[in-house]
Amino acid sequence: MERHVSETLDQQPASINISDIPTTQVRGFRSPDEEMFAYRPVPMLVPIAMFLAVSSSMSFFGAFGVVVSVIALFTSILAYRMIVTSKGAYTGKTTALIAIMLSLVLGISGTSFIYYQYSTEVPSGHERISFYYDISQPGLKTEFGEVIVPKRVQKLKDKTIFLKGYMYPQRQISNIKQFLLLKDTGECCFGGKPKPTDMILVKIGGDQGVNHFELMRVSVGGKFNIKPDKTEDGLEPIYQIDADYFSLSKTQF
Repeated sequence: MERHVSETLDQQPASINISDIPTTQVRGFRSPDEEMFAYRPVPMLVPIAMFLAVSSSMSFFGAFGVVVSVIALFTSILAYRMIVTSKGAYTGKTTALIAIMLSLVLGISGTSFIYYQYSTEVPSGHERISFYYDISQPGLKTEFGEVIVPKRVQKLKDKTIFLKGYMYPQRQISNIKQFLLLKDTGECCFGGKPKPTDMILVKIGGDQGVNHFELMRVSVGGKFNIKPDKTEDGLEPIYQIDADYFSLSKTQF
């Protein structure tokens, strides 16, 4: 009996090599390297990139959204590169790729939409001008006590123009037949008195008036004139538009 047990023990290998054991018998075993990299974190830049990419949809509503889409694209590319060059330390490559594609698609689509709106918003027969650069910035000159309108503004007289601005607050809010158009919201918000070159008297032609839009950019088209009448509030704008077109602005520039 003792001899049999001794022979059996002698037949057992002195040591066992783990590599000789079938993988089916070592379930759950991982090498030290595998244990170290079993959990791979997602860089904080990835969710930020995805949030910005989704926010790129704002590019359909204005220039600020276009800027957001550009930032989203660069952030997504940076996140993707961080993951790829980490040699397996980070995960989230698919999410970063989705963020790249999303920011590209939304950014390009939004920019194209804004460009289309801008290029088609001017009514036929109207010339687009800038309230600030073409009307307000030239200012006025005084010679021998007489107010002189700059020549670049005088050239617009009797032309059919198209420009944008903000409606000056007034008591009537519907079926308005005339109102002041301001170059910005500075006077609109605080009830200040606009400079003569920062306001244009708009007279609406036809039987139908317009509604008041507070702090919202509007578009006006019509014949440009100089030396209009005084307003009911006693303001004396230098310029006037006999309008044949009025609407909320499709774009903010």
